[in-house]
Amino acid sequence: MNPFLFSVLLFTSFLACKSQQNPETQALTSIKQNLHDPLGALTGWDPTTPLAPDQFASLTSLRKISLRSNFFNGTLPHSLAKCTLLRAVFLQYNSFSGNLPPEISNLTNLQVLNIAQNRFSGEIPRSLPVSLKYLDLSSNTFSGSIPSSISDLAQLQLINLSYNQFSGSIPASFGQLQSLEYLWLDYNVLEGTLPSAIANCSSLVHFSANGNSLGGLIPAAIGELPKLAVVSAFRK
Repeated sequence: MNPFLFSVLLFTSFLACKSQQNPETQALTSIKQNLHDPLGALTGWDPTTPLAPDQFASLTSLRKISLRSNFFNGTLPHSLAKCTLLRAVFLQYNSFSGNLPPEISNLTNLQVLNIAQNRFSGEIPRSLPVSLKYLDLSSNTFSGSIPSSISDLAQLQLINLSYNQFSGSIPASFGQLQSLEYLWLDYNVLEGTLPSAIANCSSLVHFSANGNSLGGLIPAAIGELPKLAVVSAFRK
């Protein structure tokens, strides 16, 4: 066969493979290209190969991404939102930075988002996946107000926003979260009083907002919550 013709055919095959990548493969390759991997945990993954790693080529139902405790740094690509069947994302104990992509709201099956102990910054997207049950954004540098729209996440059982730079008041809309069991807001720059609407969180077990600048009294109705075991809100 003519060497030139063979090269053209090979290149054409490469482009065909690349175009056939499913959204999950594209998203994972994009994540790899955005990462710095100091421990070499992903050394065997060559993102320049259109179907690398090989086992990703058949991914059509990706349900979980776990990259925790690897010292990865870099940003999260917007293409993560293409993995629409994802149920859990574990990225804690790394050095990811930048904003949380607003497209994450497209992950309508996501139940667990744990990105604690990273370097994420900016504001929380106003829209988050409605299926979330576990939201841990603790120990980053998120700032701005806590969006009242978080109350739209009716299935939430745990919210951990501790050790960030959130400011403003605690949204009274938290009181709409009937399934919420754990609400941790420690060590931010929150002000104002503890909203009495928190007493509507009938499943609440543990509430903590230590290390803020909250004032006033803890509403008596909160103490009457049937499952509440711990409430703590001492000032800085």
